[in-house]
Order: sequence, then structure tokens, then C-alpha cells
Amino acid sequence: MEWLDGAVFGAMCEYGGGAVSVQRPPICLNERQREVLRGLLYFTEGGDWARPMDVGGWDASYHGRTLRQLASKGLAEVRTFGGIRRTNHYRITGAGRAALQDPA
Repeated sequence: MEWLDGAVFGAMCEYGGGAVSVQRPPICLNERQREVLRGLLYFTEGGDWARPMDVGGWDASYHGRTLRQLASKGLAEVRTFGGIRRTNHYRITGAGRAALQDPA
């Protein structure tokens, strides 16, 4: 089976008692997103949460935008910690780990 532009990316699921192939598009990441995702993997390996500054970069907004993009793709999860200054913290998801293993 093919999905839209011809990218074949199969997964198995149960349908009516039998397994069928379901097509999913591959997740496309640019080099910056891969770099930030690798940093996120390193800093959140034990299940900890990381700030944008923890994964590198010159300022929090530099990686903050990229981390929000990764979270919108389901490759990272975001959590807001309160206090006087509210900050977003991130950690990698299983889908993020899988995307890093993809050679594309």
C-alpha cells in the first residue's frame, strides 16, 4: 500500500479480527531538529525533564521554538512548571527515540 506521496511506511494493526497493513508518513526532521532531539535524549535519559537551555544553544528561545515543533509532532512532551517565572520543560517520547533511529 502507498500513502499519499508514495512513501510506504507500514505498521500492523488489528482490523476485524485480522492484521492489516496501515500506512503512515515518515517523520521528516531537519538537521537542527535532529540535533535538539539528540540533546533531549541525552538530558532526559533517566526520565527527567530538560529546560531548553539544557539541550544546548545560545539562549532558551533558540531551542524553545524547535522543542515546541518537536512536541507538536509528538516527538517530545512538554510540561509547564509554575512559580514566579513559569518555564516549559521537555522530555523525549518513544516516537522521538524511533525518529532518531530512522536513517533519513
